[in-house]
Amino acid sequence: CNSAVMAAYAAIFSAARAVLMRDGYRERRHACVARFLEAKYGKKLPPDSILLLDYYRETRHDVQYEASYLADYESASRMIQFAEAFIPAIESLILA
Repeated sequence: CNSAVMAAYAAIFSAARAVLMRDGYRERRHACVARFLEAKYGKKLPPDSILLLDYYRETRHDVQYEASYLADYESASRMIQFAEAFIPAIESLILA
């Protein structure tokens, strides 16, 4: 499940970062991506998107840096479902 979490977060983060790049910015920290989206596009994204982005950022951090952390199947599945909804929402921002 840890691999699923890492892959889902990479997809989520890459999509979110694409908006920054399109707007002429470069991220320096993962948390800054969420803050940028919140400030500039918060009302255009589905409810709770930013909260979930932050939550999954922290989950990815735990998986990557905490040797004893093991993601469970349910958590990984919810993260994948979020990615499946979040990425099209980001695509619509980019194409707007």
